[in-house]
Amino acid sequence: MCVVRPAVALWLVLLVLASGRAQPAFREDSTLLRLLRREHLSRPLPPVEATRAARAESLWALELEPWRKTSGFTGMFSREDVQRARRTVRNHAWARKELRLIRQDADFWARFSDAFLYALLPTQNPRALTPSQYHGCPIHGGNRTTLETSLEHPYRYRCRVGGEWWYDGARVVNPTTGDTVVVHDDGSGWVAPEGFANPGESYYFKGAYRLYLILKLFSHPYGPEIHDTYRGLPPVQALAFAYALTGQSRYAHKAGVLLNRIAQLYPHFDGLKEGYAAYDRWKAPIRGYVGEASGREQGFLNSVALVYDLIFDAFSRDDSLAAFFAARGFPDLDGDGRVTPADLTLNVEHNLFGFALEFIDRTIPIAPGDFLMSTHSSLIHMAGCLPSPKLRQRLFEGPNNLPLLMSNSFFRDGKWWYDSIGYSLHNSEHIAELAEWLNRFELYTSEGPVRQIVSFP
Repeated sequence: MCVVRPAVALWLVLLVLASGRAQPAFREDSTLLRLLRREHLSRPLPPVEATRAARAESLWALELEPWRKTSGFTGMFSREDVQRARRTVRNHAWARKELRLIRQDADFWARFSDAFLYALLPTQNPRALTPSQYHGCPIHGGNRTTLETSLEHPYRYRCRVGGEWWYDGARVVNPTTGDTVVVHDDGSGWVAPEGFANPGESYYFKGAYRLYLILKLFSHPYGPEIHDTYRGLPPVQALAFAYALTGQSRYAHKAGVLLNRIAQLYPHFDGLKEGYAAYDRWKAPIRGYVGEASGREQGFLNSVALVYDLIFDAFSRDDSLAAFFAARGFPDLDGDGRVTPADLTLNVEHNLFGFALEFIDRTIPIAPGDFLMSTHSSLIHMAGCLPSPKLRQRLFEGPNNLPLLMSNSFFRDGKWWYDSIGYSLHNSEHIAELAEWLNRFELYTSEGPVRQIVSFP
């Protein structure tokens, strides 16, 4: 029986409505490519933290490796959903219009070369949410909303108050002494000297822009953007939806370049800081890889799980994609003597989802409030994308499991650990999404080990 799921339809409508239609100025050219290669391809990758790697390897062996993914459209969108959507496009003008909008976003990114998309992803740590989360501009002060950037201005931030541009190598005037100061930021931040609004404050122009790029490509940027930039769907999602709705493998191929590259890089990252030392120390145990546990990491993980499921059928057979990565030194992960699409799927499932599970396993037992709910959301997305029954078991029988969370935190308390209308709305959206997932899957059956023990004669 074909069940129409209203939340899925609403999600698609909201995605389309969120897409921007103005053509941005972002273009592939030799000058930009040289900059990206200098910033992203000239330095060795950061070392993987040994403790995290050991935990990820153990979790991979126990919960992921025995149940490798073999087909796509096992997540929120089934094959029946896709076929119904294609019929709707054929039969209704309004649906054809919506598909044109999705393809407009996808075509914008599909025109870039594989080499450009590969170079676009930063290879060093995305160290900060914004250049200065709590102090804004070095001259005018402010907060996370004071400095803005865009794809068209790589590694540069503009003050929304005074219009100054901030970047490594910028020459700025000390507002107190009048001296010219040269900004030096190699990725570890620039410390403002005396005379600036907040002397001693570190400003992470490079680190924050690295995060901006990752979230722009896979999820949603955190800080403000300059108005002339691309405003469409997250690029990998636009490409994945275009593939699902048209069957054209060129869209999956371009999404695959970004997905396989970020999977290579993900274990080498070690999260970010907000800038308030006491808060950063408190959040250190739940530090992620590209972000932190208050939402950026989870939004990224939800997106890559969605995309991997949507493009898997093409991605797992894309010989040209495997050849592209082989030419760039990609390893033969499965040891069969050559780089094939099987190595790409192993890369995504081991290096991305294996380390993502390490983050989830570390975070859920100790994360509070909305941190906990959003981490459960990522676990649900992974459980839909990957066939491991262990992931679904975690949802209902692991630490801080969903039944416990729903009874103690949602229905009984009626709110979370702090009063915030916006955050409460966000958490309620997670609950609505949970209902959609439960409708999509039989996530909890009588075959679970706890139920088996309870029902044993």
